[in-house]
Amino acid sequence: MALVLLFPEDRHQIVVQGRAEPADAAELAWAFQHRSPYLQQLAWQNTVEFAGMPLPDRIASWRSFGELHGDGFGQPPTWTGYLVRPSRITFWQGSAETASRRTEYMRTPEGWAVTLLAG
Repeated sequence: MALVLLFPEDRHQIVVQGRAEPADAAELAWAFQHRSPYLQQLAWQNTVEFAGMPLPDRIASWRSFGELHGDGFGQPPTWTGYLVRPSRITFWQGSAETASRRTEYMRTPEGWAVTLLAG
């Protein structure tokens, strides 16, 4: 699997290649606890049904959920996540003044090998 993160305003891109696997319960709990209250509530309410509601109803539902639960709600039973165990990470750096270049990190049995590549 690969994740591509693009930062066009900075002329940077990161490509992470590796193996994806489901996160275990402890990792999921840690990740949920470290989300902002907004993102925690979003995990509960970001559904197709909620998206289909008229805007005034979505606003009212969002407010009432927050008022009812405050910050005292845990992760929903449907909330899940995955870990990516990287085997290759490539950082691309662009520039308006010169040619771009990539810095590639490859996991080896000894650690990470670093190679500079043309952009």
